[in-house]
Amino acid sequence: MMVLFDPSLEDEALKEEVSKVEDLIRREEGEIEKVDIWGRRRLAYPVNKKREGIYAIFYFQVNPDRLKEIDRVMKINQKAMRFMVVKRED
Repeated sequence: MMVLFDPSLEDEALKEEVSKVEDLIRREEGEIEKVDIWGRRRLAYPVNKKREGIYAIFYFQVNPDRLKEIDRVMKINQKAMRFMVVKRED
């Protein structure tokens, strides 16, 4: 899952948000394989009136039935400007 976080987040707040996403995945009985923080990047077009965002990639496995709840909670998250769940090809 790729998450685009608000660029105004400080390092400590970003760690907290990443931890919240990890907890969400674990709560839905998912198994986190790896988390990559790509850092602050310039966006191709403004998102929520912002020209930059902080990218984080979460590699995890979860029962597809549980994705609905992950999707619902991520939509509520005010610090995540965008997110996208993609099925990995093995």
